[in-house]
Amino acid sequence: MNSHGVNVKGNGYWNAYDDNYVDYILSFDFTGGRFIRLCLPPPSQGCMYTSLSVVREELLVLRCVKGSSKIEMWVTTNKMDTSASELSWSKSFAMNFGFPVIVYTSLLVDEDKKVVLCDKIVGGHLSGACTIGEEDKYYSEIAFEGMSI
Repeated sequence: MNSHGVNVKGNGYWNAYDDNYVDYILSFDFTGGRFIRLCLPPPSQGCMYTSLSVVREELLVLRCVKGSSKIEMWVTTNKMDTSASELSWSKSFAMNFGFPVIVYTSLLVDEDKKVVLCDKIVGGHLSGACTIGEEDKYYSEIAFEGMSI
């Protein structure tokens, strides 16, 4: 299980994988005191990296294929509550950087502007932030003071 969880309407959600390395979302219902296994968006080809976030009280998933230059952002389309045993997903946008992307562990989303602010990890260390816009229209990097990207 990934230690980077999110909270939606009082329930906890984490990236997790089973003994066969199949990725899924692990939810904890604090009201009922139970864990629930939920599906991720439909897989693309190859090994996927997945980051969770929240937008408008819905789960958001940022996915990229290992070694690929493409990322996808997916948002849940069904109501998030304690009775949700399955998730429906809608692809919000996809972007191709033209170079292999890294794994993002945190994100903030401006849904109106369709921009995502992500941390940038290089060599296992946080080095800066990236802003990403839909349809390959916008990308920028911001180095943290004293660090190069």
